[in-house]
Amino acid sequence: MSDRSVIGHYELGKIEGAEFIADVARFPKSYQEAPDLAALVQQGTLPPVGERIGRDPLVLKPVHDTGKYGGTLRRAFRSGQRSGPDEELFASGPDRWLWIDYTYTTLVPNIARGFELSDDATTLTILLRRGMRWSDGAPFTSDDVLFWYQDIYLNAELIPIPHPRMQLHGEPIVIEVVDRHAFRFVSPGPNPLLPRILATRCGISGHASDLGGADGMGGYAPKHYLSQFHPNFATGGQAAVDEMAAEAGFADWAAFFKSRNDWTQNADLPVVTPWKVVEGNEKHTQNFVLERNPFSIWVDTEGNQLPYIDRISMSAAESSEVINERAAAGKYDFQTNSLWFSRLDVFRENEATGGYQTHISPSEVNITGIRLNLAYEADPIIGDLLRTADFRRALALGVDRDQIRRAFFDEMAAPASVAPGPNDRHFPGNEYRTLWATTDVARANEMLDRLGLDQKDADGYRRRSDGKRLRLESMCVVSYADFPAMAEMVKEQWKRIGIEMILITEEMTVEQLENLDVVRPDVPVADWLNANLMQIAVFGMGSQDVFIYPDEVFASSMDGFSASYGPPFVRWFQTRGREGTEPPADLREVMELWHKGFTAPEAERDGLGKQIFKILVEQVIAIGLVGGGIGDMGLFVARTNLGNVPARVVNALPGPLNTFPMTFYFMGTTDGRVSDDEAQCAT
Repeated sequence: MSDRSVIGHYELGKIEGAEFIADVARFPKSYQEAPDLAALVQQGTLPPVGERIGRDPLVLKPVHDTGKYGGTLRRAFRSGQRSGPDEELFASGPDRWLWIDYTYTTLVPNIARGFELSDDATTLTILLRRGMRWSDGAPFTSDDVLFWYQDIYLNAELIPIPHPRMQLHGEPIVIEVVDRHAFRFVSPGPNPLLPRILATRCGISGHASDLGGADGMGGYAPKHYLSQFHPNFATGGQAAVDEMAAEAGFADWAAFFKSRNDWTQNADLPVVTPWKVVEGNEKHTQNFVLERNPFSIWVDTEGNQLPYIDRISMSAAESSEVINERAAAGKYDFQTNSLWFSRLDVFRENEATGGYQTHISPSEVNITGIRLNLAYEADPIIGDLLRTADFRRALALGVDRDQIRRAFFDEMAAPASVAPGPNDRHFPGNEYRTLWATTDVARANEMLDRLGLDQKDADGYRRRSDGKRLRLESMCVVSYADFPAMAEMVKEQWKRIGIEMILITEEMTVEQLENLDVVRPDVPVADWLNANLMQIAVFGMGSQDVFIYPDEVFASSMDGFSASYGPPFVRWFQTRGREGTEPPADLREVMELWHKGFTAPEAERDGLGKQIFKILVEQVIAIGLVGGGIGDMGLFVARTNLGNVPARVVNALPGPLNTFPMTFYFMGTTDGRVSDDEAQCAT
């Protein structure tokens, strides 16, 4: 972790965050609660706050001050995106078993009370917080873990393919209950990284985080509520749940069940998060509202039950462009997602009039690059070229990274391969940071000529072996950066090496795809990843730990955009060759090194990680463009009257959860708006 004070021409704040308190002697001796909850206790409709929190609170020391209760915090999400309603990136706690402290050095219990890894690293015991409850007041026990494992995860209709994090070398990891407040993961071999995995976006730790429940994952689920939708428990069995699904408009009971386990769609679903949805968002297009969970286990060191803020109002925006404009105008109290670092100067210039402050958290591990699907098969000629190392190297040499850096990153990033920076434990050496990551158009053209691509059409584009124009289809996704605009720049640069790029966006219709004459236009773009139809994509990739996040740099996961590296290779990797398509030799070596390093002692694992990156860079398994900079979740704007906002966070954990939103509070006013006097003071 670097603690630079400047990046480019911007000064950086101090890395800071709320502190997890593990020493029971520092726990509060009594509890207080929000006035609205205290009133319900007085009315007899809620148990006393101590009973709701339980014996084992999750105690946080706020980064700056003890806050005060009240207010509605305004945020935004991109309409229509399943994961766009980023309550799961802000309001979910996080609800993972474990977490990593704000310095990104120490693993700590989160909704778990504690954890213990056996000496042989095969058994990980998780201790639950005694007296912890779901948001409807029902007890949270190991029965909810066993229900998820036996009746959801092991149900082939709900989870047809075993999750990679519930396997080790292709063999299943088993969950066993110890008692009411303890369970254990039992692995078929040493699994020393499992505790750290449970603190990440892994699918098996977090019911609301990353919308885990919506996928049938999450590691636990409210048995007392979801049983009514499951054929093993529902009165009337399979016929009853089939009827419920049909009445709700779902194709089958499994899809209906997952919708009931999605906290963004189902306001009735019990959760263990600081806030819960009270106005659902079933189509991810309308505004929705979250309110404090009266059974929250989070408390501050003074005994105040968290969160401080009453509710969160999420407003729909039709595009990232709109979110950026509204954020610069001061329309949001706290916004991270969909903000573009190319607008940083605009945000800074409008701080005084907008009544907010811009926070920058550079990423030492962020890479912006071009993902390559080496498993692509729909067009055999393109597939063979993508699997040819010199073709990939020529593509890499044909990119002007400095032009991209100047246009989108200013001085905050540098041209780079996919290798991590020098502060990373898997840094392979300075030469690998720039290998095949420089611009050499003449050499690129020579390499392409030697591959037999020396014939060109009247427009100067190379011809394929079948005489057609050589072009690559690039999927373009708008996220924390304007990746389509970057792809447009690469498109212009590749003209110099005789390769045409066709840009494919998420919103394209079948008719538009037909007009572009792309391969398989009958398949919706949203399904291209899983259908193995994506060729390349300009997007982000990270290298914060290749053994925790391999899906960022090679084909290892089908989660989200990770499938862009090739689903058939993912299946081969996850099943150790029993299923899927065998990758090329260099990629096979990467996968075998990963499997070896995953269970190796730390020192040996670090060395294997360096070997992995040497191969990834030498063989250009993906094309790095620029490294460092702000990266995903590295830019956020916060109201000047919003308290306990860290000046800067380590941009490695899934943000903005690492800002600890449950400790935010409004200073002065409580409606999330800056008064005229406050705005004048800010000016």
